[in-house]
Amino acid sequence: AVQELDVGVIVGSDKTFGKGLVQNVEELPFDTALKFTVAKYYTPSGRCIQGINYVEGGGLKVEDGKYKAMKVADKDKTVFYTKRGREVKDGGGI
Repeated sequence: AVQELDVGVIVGSDKTFGKGLVQNVEELPFDTALKFTVAKYYTPSGRCIQGINYVEGGGLKVEDGKYKAMKVADKDKTVFYTKRGREVKDGGGI
């Protein structure tokens, strides 16, 4: 919100990659648990800061996995504007 509303500037040499996901943990039998995503965090302009997309892998081999984690590609990032018109993009932290 600080960045989006132009009430301050985020300073640093690297992007901040705070998790943009809300997750729940469900206890399971045999001392195991399942962690699952229930929502994403969005900034006031509607920008999602999550830098990783999870897509179904669909492979039959164990190493293929059911889901794959992929960084959001530059071509897939949407441009948003702060209150004073600075350009910011989604899918890559703050």
